[in-house]
Amino acid sequence: MSPLQFRPANRRQAKLRLALMGVSGGGKTFTAQSIASTLAGEDGRIAVIDTERGSASLYSDHFKFDVIELAPPFEPHVLVEAIKLAEKEGYDVLIIDSLSHFWEGEGGVLEIVDNAAAKARGNSWAGWSEGTPAYRNMIDTFLGADLHVIGTMRSKTEWVIEKGSNGKDKPVRIGMAPVMRGGIEYEFTAIGELDLDHRLTITKSRVEQVADKVYHAHREVDLAETLKSWLGQGIAPAGRAEIEGIKEILAAIPDPDLRTKAKLDFVAEFGMPDFLTADQADAAIARAEALAMRVMEGGSQSDPTTGEGTSPATEPTPADSQATGLAAEAHDTASNFVAAAKPEPIDRALIDTIGVLFTDMEVPEREYAQRCAVLVGHPVLQMADLTFDEGQFVIDTLRSLLDTAGASA
Repeated sequence: MSPLQFRPANRRQAKLRLALMGVSGGGKTFTAQSIASTLAGEDGRIAVIDTERGSASLYSDHFKFDVIELAPPFEPHVLVEAIKLAEKEGYDVLIIDSLSHFWEGEGGVLEIVDNAAAKARGNSWAGWSEGTPAYRNMIDTFLGADLHVIGTMRSKTEWVIEKGSNGKDKPVRIGMAPVMRGGIEYEFTAIGELDLDHRLTITKSRVEQVADKVYHAHREVDLAETLKSWLGQGIAPAGRAEIEGIKEILAAIPDPDLRTKAKLDFVAEFGMPDFLTADQADAAIARAEALAMRVMEGGSQSDPTTGEGTSPATEPTPADSQATGLAAEAHDTASNFVAAAKPEPIDRALIDTIGVLFTDMEVPEREYAQRCAVLVGHPVLQMADLTFDEGQFVIDTLRSLLDTAGASA
């Protein structure tokens, strides 16, 4: 039976991932603060990571927030640490102003790539093998943070000639692509672009109510209120700390067979940890602790939460009545959770994508495996030797190389 199973979809409350991009002077910092204040509400707390030489604090008379002001080098691991600190201290909204510094600024991803390539005698493959993990860790951290995140990004600018109101030609500065790695737009709930008249145009959105809308200067509160309402709809999920805590409890069981058994028992009662609701959190944590205690006491089937036990040769009955009759189904569903400890093999779609990218780079097919080996850091006889995550990593790196080559052409 396939481990993949369809389940009824349930709408869950979510945390915002909003990007604001635009040219200098467009109002990214002020707009981010205004939206954050609406999201947080009167009693909420806002944190700001400021790489713009203290520009956020210029608005401290308009908005209430706490700030970390960073100076170069803008190393990705510093941003990761700051995001985790904001999450740990219970802030409701985090503003990163701006993400672009961690990409192209001093100490950023591009500098990591350049330095690593220089050490490898100009080998850009070796450069990206260090730069891509640093970038991916940074992005994954803010995507997984248990608070709303607003990131500003600078735009590449260009001057064009337009007709003025008097009919005469005049130069106008416009924003182009964000100063960030290509494909960053896929990571956000919504993206807004600000022009020099402070108009905010939603260029990408998963929220139907705001898609393609234009908000005139100082009307960003309307956007924030719509987003806040949309994000609050549905079932409240368990907190990230609770979910990670449950995973750590079960993962700490030393014996792999007993660890697998405990995970299966947990999923039989609650489902996958990542999809727990807030109402389930306390009971799920208690159950995970009970399962871990039981198996670490020598594999006894006695359940510390009930004092009851069964013969070691007998499959234990789940304590919670919700689990009755679900053991077989949970066994299949849990395989995704259990398999997390084992690398997932690469699939044909990823292999084909890597082949297309190598073809675009005019790399001979006989060199595919060798190039992959350089990137992942271990011998690769054929691309099928890669894991799924390594395949994704190779694709991200190749696309970055192609983007860089295209920009310099």
